[in-house]
Amino acid sequence: MKYTGHRAIQATIHSPALQSSEFKSQLHILFIPLVSTLANSSTPLHCIAYDTQDAIDISVSAVNNSTLDISDIERLAAETISAFFNKLNGPSVRMSLVPLFEYMNKEDKWWPPNLSVDIMKLILNSLQPQYRYLLVSDILHNLDKMKYEDITARDAALTMIVNDILNANISLLGISVLEVLNSLFTILTKSAQHYPFLSAPSNETHGNYHYIVQDNLILSISGLASQPYYDNQLNDMIGYLMSKLRANTSLEIVDNIALHSYRVIVLTCLDYVIKGTRQAIVTGSSEPNINLGGYKVFLDTWNPALPLLCDKNSETRIAFCNSLDDFLRNAVSTVDIEHPNHTPQHALRSHQHDALFVECLLQVMYDWIQRPDFGMMDLLYFYSFLCLLVRKFNVDATIVLVPFMFKIQQLLQNNSITVKSRQLALFTVVIQWFMFIADVYHIQSLSAYMDQFMKDLVKRYPHISHLDLQERVLSSVDYQPFMDNSETKPLNIWLERGEIVEAISKEGGMRDPEDIHGLELESKLFSEWGPKLIIKQDRNSKHLIPLQEPKSIKAKLASPWKDSVVEGSIEDSRKDSIRVENLKEALATPAILNEEDKGESSSSQSTSLNDSQYRPMPDMNALLNELSTSKHDQSTVSLVNPPYKL
Repeated sequence: MKYTGHRAIQATIHSPALQSSEFKSQLHILFIPLVSTLANSSTPLHCIAYDTQDAIDISVSAVNNSTLDISDIERLAAETISAFFNKLNGPSVRMSLVPLFEYMNKEDKWWPPNLSVDIMKLILNSLQPQYRYLLVSDILHNLDKMKYEDITARDAALTMIVNDILNANISLLGISVLEVLNSLFTILTKSAQHYPFLSAPSNETHGNYHYIVQDNLILSISGLASQPYYDNQLNDMIGYLMSKLRANTSLEIVDNIALHSYRVIVLTCLDYVIKGTRQAIVTGSSEPNINLGGYKVFLDTWNPALPLLCDKNSETRIAFCNSLDDFLRNAVSTVDIEHPNHTPQHALRSHQHDALFVECLLQVMYDWIQRPDFGMMDLLYFYSFLCLLVRKFNVDATIVLVPFMFKIQQLLQNNSITVKSRQLALFTVVIQWFMFIADVYHIQSLSAYMDQFMKDLVKRYPHISHLDLQERVLSSVDYQPFMDNSETKPLNIWLERGEIVEAISKEGGMRDPEDIHGLELESKLFSEWGPKLIIKQDRNSKHLIPLQEPKSIKAKLASPWKDSVVEGSIEDSRKDSIRVENLKEALATPAILNEEDKGESSSSQSTSLNDSQYRPMPDMNALLNELSTSKHDQSTVSLVNPPYKL
């Protein structure tokens, strides 16, 4: 009997009469029995829906059929639900989910979440591709009704469904990425107003619902970032989260959450966006490319949030450092600096986004080291970023960072940083960075100079040898600002800039081919660090276009006035220059020449070029036609034919 009833429902599903004016009433009659059959099954729905057995032969009668069992009925119910949702159009999708949610609420079937999640997966795979995004929209609409002070099993199950949909390997055509991101983030922050963010789950399931909700919302954001929907998607997502960090706010409370806790939520979301794209990083550009159809995330997207490096809350600073460090390490370097070739490759030139990021980062880092609460963790990340910039941008970063490091030394010499222990620590960073440069570019003379200098420094300040600086911050240490004691001595030994610049400019392999003697490189290394130093150096460079982009060098049309002289065309006093005051004369000259060639002009005719008989050309085409040279001119130079000039 049950099998016959499901056969009848399946036949009704395929009937044109289903899409009638009584569609809503038909839904409750037809859909609920199907869901009830699956809900009461002892077999998980995903095993039923994706059974590899042959389809049920509906031509075989159920009467006296000993081969039928309950699994056939369950398979028939799953196939009917799949066929039903495959036939639906846009408005009908949301309407069809209403009886499903009503059944789950009435029968309290939300937890355990296996049934609700599996049914939604079945529906997702059954819907036509252009309507799948409506599933996410409808579930988020139901989540908006959540009572945040009392999160239930229904709320937890719905977030698990969203997580599974957004992390499924199915593209949701037509989805509004930023709207979904905003909804997910808003629900996340509202839940954090009543429950600690990602607090450790308790032993009781009821007490874990808030944790499940928050965890699945973050995973949903990660899944949203992992799927390509449009070109600038990841820039928009990261830009949205950067704006939520509120780097320059003076507020202590944001959305009823303490500012630091609010920023921790944003940075956690940001970390998961990066994790969602971590496996998709590819080489071939100076920006970190996300391998989702060639989409890019530009580094200057981070610029609005960089002031957090100087935030008064040390925990906020370190959390932001961790996120930025993780992002930059996913940005694969354009060049292999471990095996450099003879021609330096410039990763910043012609990449405005990168140049703006590096410029902004260095300015913030300079202010960062002057904070009175600058501690050991700050120092470790500070050194890590200096090394990362070299790994990422190679020669261009090194040329900018050398003046930056001597700016730090000047800061220490002027006693702008009064804490002596912090002075020594920062000076150690400067020394270690130059040793890093000597090792990366294989500069023997610089390496020898820095080794000897470090030995002399350790003799005067033995405790410096205990400062362990690594390219990557592998573990955290107890955050403590630098403090002086009675044994701390002031600095009185400094690096010689001339020796370092000479070593780098002669042996570092950073010279351009035209800079034979290294004078141009030397002048850049002796530059005074300040705002827009990168732009100033690029303007003075002979190679504004990087060597790795020959296609960007385009041919330009040659000017016929530079390489040839039109006989008798313009007076010697005017030569080739055309200015505002003689523009009318220049335009009128071809007409005079044509008249003289035809022999139609008289000796008494005035040759004044200011005569009113020369009226202006009526349109641009006529103007261009009049700009012709004398027929006696044998020059082959043309405005439309070769030769070209590069």
